[in-house]
Amino acid sequence: MTHFIAIKINYDHREFISPHLKYSVLPTSEQYKEYIKRYNAQGKGGNGFHECLNFSIPEIEPVKLYLPPTCIPAKKYKDDDFVIFSFTYQNEEMLSSYIIGVHAGVHILSTDPGGITREDQRIQGIDPLHYHAVAPNELVTLFVPPLKYDKNEDRYMPILKKWGYGNRNLNSSNESEELSFRRAKNIITDALNAANVALRNSLNMSEKVIIRRQIGVLHRINTIYELNVEVENIAHEINRHTFVLPNREIGYLGEKYIYEEELRYIRSIDEDLSKVEWTSQAEPTSPFDIKTIRKSIDGSIYDHFIEVKSSTSEDVNVYISDRQIDFFKCNENCSSFKFVKFLNNQQPEVEEMTLKDLTDRFELIPIKFKLRNL
Repeated sequence: MTHFIAIKINYDHREFISPHLKYSVLPTSEQYKEYIKRYNAQGKGGNGFHECLNFSIPEIEPVKLYLPPTCIPAKKYKDDDFVIFSFTYQNEEMLSSYIIGVHAGVHILSTDPGGITREDQRIQGIDPLHYHAVAPNELVTLFVPPLKYDKNEDRYMPILKKWGYGNRNLNSSNESEELSFRRAKNIITDALNAANVALRNSLNMSEKVIIRRQIGVLHRINTIYELNVEVENIAHEINRHTFVLPNREIGYLGEKYIYEEELRYIRSIDEDLSKVEWTSQAEPTSPFDIKTIRKSIDGSIYDHFIEVKSSTSEDVNVYISDRQIDFFKCNENCSSFKFVKFLNNQQPEVEEMTLKDLTDRFELIPIKFKLRNL
C-alpha cells in the first residue's frame, strides 16, 4: 500500500548554498548548532539539523532520509510504500510555509527515533547524524522553485486548524484515500508547471541542470504512481549514462576539497559565497561538479565550471562522459578539469587543465572516455 504523507523539517537557511542545492552539503559544527540555538531560544523548527542531507543525491546508491521523531510511521506500516513531501514550518523566517521537495518509493529502515547512524558523514563536535529510510535516487528531488502552501486551502493538505505534531497523511481521518491521491497529484502538477517556467527563465547553468533532473524525476513519479498529471514537458532530457568511478569515496573527497578551495577563493575576492555551487551533490550526472566564478583582469565576474577527477595514484585513471566532453567544448573559455591526487596521506595534489590541455596530453579512449597517458 502507498501512503502519501507530509513532514515538516527545518529549512536549510545557509545563505551561501543556492536554493536549488539545499540539503546536499554537510554543515559545519557552527552551522548545525545554529538550529539547536534557535530551537532552544525561540522554539522554532526542530532541535537539530539531521535533515541536512535529505536531498544529497548519490549517483547509484539510494538517498538516505531523516524523519523527525514524531514523523516516523508505526511499525505496522514499515513494509509499505511511502511518498513523502517535505514542508517548511510556518514560523520559518527565510521560507515560511512551503513544500520544498519529494521522496517517492520510500522504504522505512528503522522505526526507532535513533535511526541508523551516518557512519561516513560526521560533523566535528556533533553527535552522529542519523536517518530512518531510503528512497531510489531517481525518485527524489527538491522543488525548484518551492511551492507555497496555505493551511486554509485544501489543494495540498486537508484544512487544519493546527498542524500539530508528526507526519500528516494528505487526507484526514474522515476523508477517503482518493483525496490523498488527488492532493499528491496537485503537488506534482504544480511542481512540474513551476519547474518548466523556471527552466525557461533561468540564466544559471547549475540551476538548469538541477531543474532538468527535477522534471525527469517528477515525470517518473507521475508514471509510477499513475497520477495522470498532464503538463507541458519541455525538458525531459534525463541523462541515463551512469558509470562507476574507480573509487567513489575518493571522488567525494576530491570534490569536497575543490569545493572548499573555491569557497576560500571567493572570500579572497570578497564575493558572495553562494556563487560557489556544488552541483553534483544534487545532480550526480551533471556534466560538471562545481559552478563557481572567476574575476578577470578588468574586474568583471563570470561563471566558471569545474569537473573534478580524483585518484590515489600518480597515473591518471579516470572516466569522462561524452556529455562532459560536449559541455566543455561549448564552454571552453569558462571551464576546467581539476585532477586531485591523494598520495600517502599528504596534502592532495591538484592539477588544473582546460579541455585543450587535456586533449593535447591524453588520448581519449571511447569508453565514456578513459584517459590514458600518451
